[in-house]
Amino acid sequence: MKPENIILAAAGIIILALLAVILHIKYMYGIRIHREAEKIKEEYDREIERIRSSLSHGFRMPLAIIWGYCEILLKNDKIEKEAYREYLEKICDNSKYLNIMVNRSFMQIRKRLGDPVYLMEPVNLTEIVRKTARDMEGLLLQNRISLQLMFDDLPIIMKGDRSQLMNVLNNLFDNAIKYMGRPGCITLTLIKVKNQAILEYKDNGKGMKAEESLRIFEEHFQGSNAGHGSGNGLYIVKEIVEAHGGEIFAVSGYRRGMKIYILFPTNTDIL
Repeated sequence: MKPENIILAAAGIIILALLAVILHIKYMYGIRIHREAEKIKEEYDREIERIRSSLSHGFRMPLAIIWGYCEILLKNDKIEKEAYREYLEKICDNSKYLNIMVNRSFMQIRKRLGDPVYLMEPVNLTEIVRKTARDMEGLLLQNRISLQLMFDDLPIIMKGDRSQLMNVLNNLFDNAIKYMGRPGCITLTLIKVKNQAILEYKDNGKGMKAEESLRIFEEHFQGSNAGHGSGNGLYIVKEIVEAHGGEIFAVSGYRRGMKIYILFPTNTDIL
């Protein structure tokens, strides 16, 4: 074979090899792009589900309060003026809360895969706990659950998102309505120890197995007393508490009720 033919043949082989390499790289790159796209889609789906679950839990209690007081006003035309005004204020306050939640949810959707949006400002935790609990009292009584507040009106100032802190309490009450399993009582205690606020939630419901209480803040977890719901209520509570630099844990036992402790950092200098 002539030298020039050998050179041409070698060049052809090299070109074919290069084309094979390029095609292989392109194929592998396509697989990688596909996998990354699938991963992004999975993350997106998880984020949308998280937002949907958050909205569901955040909206349920305020809507129930609004509905309940509207029914009272519609069915009773002899309500005293003072009580009438009080009910309208509760409807108004919870409507404002829902509006804030809607706006924040749109912000979360725009961020999609980013962290949840929290509007931090100096807030009085005592006032938030007392007001949210009082708003819920009527709905709890409808479910044969009484409510006791074991703290005074001394302000406990912290940096937090008012609507999300209300969401924490709403989820705790929602859980009680679904899982206490019998008429009972909820006790809320709020104290400040040095630079820490301690909120204790305690009920005398059926409780749950001690080993299950260690997992109740996990996403989608439902214990042996599970009913309807996604199992995300307390997961959302934990997410909000930790976003405020706090801690949360639970103590329970079968037929021993439920205790949940929430610890928030406080700072009187932020005012």
